[in-house]
Amino acid sequence: MKRLRAIAPTYYALGNHEVDNMDLCESLCFRLKQLGITVLRNEYTYLLSEGQAVVLYGTQLPQRYYRNEDFSHNDLPQLDTQTLTALLGVPDKNVCTMLISHNPLPFEVYAEWGADAVFSGHCHGGVIRLPFIGGLLSPERKFFPRYTKGIYETETVNGASSLAVTVGLGKFRINNPAEIMLITLKKR
Repeated sequence: MKRLRAIAPTYYALGNHEVDNMDLCESLCFRLKQLGITVLRNEYTYLLSEGQAVVLYGTQLPQRYYRNEDFSHNDLPQLDTQTLTALLGVPDKNVCTMLISHNPLPFEVYAEWGADAVFSGHCHGGVIRLPFIGGLLSPERKFFPRYTKGIYETETVNGASSLAVTVGLGKFRINNPAEIMLITLKKR
């Protein structure tokens, strides 16, 4: 993270592994802030470039959306726009809204909430990738998750939204190499 910060402003949103242990999570957040990393925990910041504003939100979804207290994955609640609005507030429809949210699976909810672009990970490409089919398994132990790797788009009443899901660098994988995604954003 220190090396990333030396290249450009760096933003961080928490995922399921960070919020598994809140004491370690707080230490991580403290250290990231010391390094000059902006940690977005259900909050936002404005990014300004050439007189144009973009709002960047970051989520800290409660652990119940990733696993149960007994570490099982049965009957997890589904994130909805009302809950997302309670966590993040109402986005300004007149400004480009980008969202960093670790879990890509509720993409339609993010889009319905008002995110123009979403950046995620979590699924690690489906851990195992099958040719012509894609990712095999989500971290929630569901087969053939919809959003595992790449760029996805959807339309809602709020307009178009794009989702970028990276495989990331860690975890055991088959037919699914680690990656760092480089994205160039263009104005629509």
